[in-house]
Amino acid sequence: MKLTHKIKTLSALLIAAGAVATSGCVSQSNTLSFTPPAPTASMNMAQSAIVTVSSKDSRSNSDIASYTRMGELVKLNAQPAPAQLFQQVMQQNLVSKGFRIGSPNNANAGVTMEVKSFNATVEQG
Repeated sequence: MKLTHKIKTLSALLIAAGAVATSGCVSQSNTLSFTPPAPTASMNMAQSAIVTVSSKDSRSNSDIASYTRMGELVKLNAQPAPAQLFQQVMQQNLVSKGFRIGSPNNANAGVTMEVKSFNATVEQG
């Protein structure tokens, strides 16, 4: 084997080893994504009610979950925000039942949701 071939082979091995060693250093996302399923129940009634839906996040702590990694506390957040998630689900359910969603100015009924608790149990891995 020629010396240049040995150097090229050694260089390629060192680059590969470096890539493997640094791949563990990639920071993990601290966001949990929630996707609500589409509502399955539907009604074929023509509702005349226009409903406005609002939500409020009243949780004392905005974290969804946390865990300890290498002695440091890692906090996990939700995407979308829990209040937005519950509002989206409620609107989808009302639409599937024939209600129309409107603004507070033109609605003749309103639904307000208050999120008091929302968390997830996670394990590192």
